[in-house]
Amino acid sequence: MIATLTANPMEKTITKFLQFQKIHISKNYVEKIISSHPDYPSLLSIADAFERLGIDYSAWKISKEQLSETAFPYMLPISNGEGDILFVKSKKDLNNNEEKLNNWEGIIVKTEGAKEINDKKNRELYQKEAINKILFILLMGTISLALLLPFLRSFSAIHFILFGLSIIGLSVGYLLIAKDLGVQYESVESFCNSGTNTSCDRILNSEDAKILGFLKFSDVVFIYFTFQSITLSFSAYSTDSAATLLLILLCMSALSIPVVLFSFYYQYFKVKVWCKLCLVVNAVLILQLPLLFLLATQTSSPEVHLTELIGSAFLLLILVAAILLIKALMIRAREVDYAHSINNRVKNSISVFTHLLSQERKVDITPFQNEILIGKPDAVIKITMASNLYCNPCRDQHEKLAELISIYPKAINLTIRFLNTSQDSTNSITPIQYILQYWKNNILHEQDESKETEKLIHNWFKLMDLNLFKIQYPMHDPIDESVKALEKTHSNWILESHISHTPTLFINGRKMPKYYSTDDLAVLLPSLVDNLKNQLNPK
Repeated sequence: MIATLTANPMEKTITKFLQFQKIHISKNYVEKIISSHPDYPSLLSIADAFERLGIDYSAWKISKEQLSETAFPYMLPISNGEGDILFVKSKKDLNNNEEKLNNWEGIIVKTEGAKEINDKKNRELYQKEAINKILFILLMGTISLALLLPFLRSFSAIHFILFGLSIIGLSVGYLLIAKDLGVQYESVESFCNSGTNTSCDRILNSEDAKILGFLKFSDVVFIYFTFQSITLSFSAYSTDSAATLLLILLCMSALSIPVVLFSFYYQYFKVKVWCKLCLVVNAVLILQLPLLFLLATQTSSPEVHLTELIGSAFLLLILVAAILLIKALMIRAREVDYAHSINNRVKNSISVFTHLLSQERKVDITPFQNEILIGKPDAVIKITMASNLYCNPCRDQHEKLAELISIYPKAINLTIRFLNTSQDSTNSITPIQYILQYWKNNILHEQDESKETEKLIHNWFKLMDLNLFKIQYPMHDPIDESVKALEKTHSNWILESHISHTPTLFINGRKMPKYYSTDDLAVLLPSLVDNLKNQLNPK
């Protein structure tokens, strides 16, 4: 079963709103956080996403008359049953959306901004997306330059103008393909929908906009102008092939005129709605026909070669196959992502998680004397982690949990208990003993105990070498008996709890359910905190 894609999902509006305020977010990551929330598309899904990202926000009730007096920008949730939300940048947006405001219940959402986001994964993906944008621009620039070079070699004004028109058509083709894939550009949407009786989407999504039942208008435009740009470039480069290539383009241009006439007829008489992007394509096609005719008649060698005809046919077939295949794969990827978000809403449901958690085995998490603890001792959610100091997954888990505590400092704490698997035969002191002794002597009962404890464990996992760790954390005191006893207590607890691998996590004494990870816990945490508080303080 293929998932149905929403035309203008709420999460896309949220990311536009955040990007407008120059907040450094990974668009795809934030959209997935919101769309995977179990209460999507409610305001709670937005609030939890903002809290997770560390974005300060406020929401309150306001009258319609006060909207124009409130500082822009802000968001207005629309009560139409579809989770629609209106992004308001100026008074003009209010005037243009008066009909939508009829379904507005008076709630306004504003953010105070956060240039740097707490979420580590967001920062990594934001940087990756920024690099990908630069690489895409470089790639497009390189391709454009490669296509443009032949025109500089043998400059012809008509040739150059034709190529410029072809690039305009190709750009519009890209925008049309982007609309099919759900990618929206604000300037394009504004251009398409400005004025009366205008709607690009209505024309482009109609059945009459399909050719042969499967080729959409957007596909044809992008393929046509891609083929034309490449062919024009080759015709400028090779004078021997120019006559054949220009004749092919001239014939294709002449065949496009009936399509242009049908487009005008369809928009004006049948649907009575104008598609501005279609009109740009029509204008380019009309302008190109006389220019191609002039260029073809000026060609010094009128001889037509069969090789170029066959080569052009193969090029066109390759472009059709490649573009349709890539587009189909991209649409399928979006459908899979959407279905994954739907599935995650069930997985991230607090009732599902707490039921599965209640079925897991319970262990004794009674605090030891001098327990290694990160976070507030009175936090509602207590995570106990069985860890190995030479375990890479333990290192990764520690980093994720430390980040989670930094995002929700009042809600969660972490207790770490170590499995003794010392790999350093050159030291009579085990890493666990050294860490526990240093921690006891220098960190325990200090004002910043939690922060320094997290830093100590982080630096150990950075090195995973006792000799190097001793250089960074020198200590001359001998290991006392209480520390040796505490190490033994850790090992006994792991043995008695039947822990077979590290890391193993326990939430309030119960083992983390299978198929759940720390990333899932980040989504569940706000609802889980409320759930546990309600259990402790029932109304």
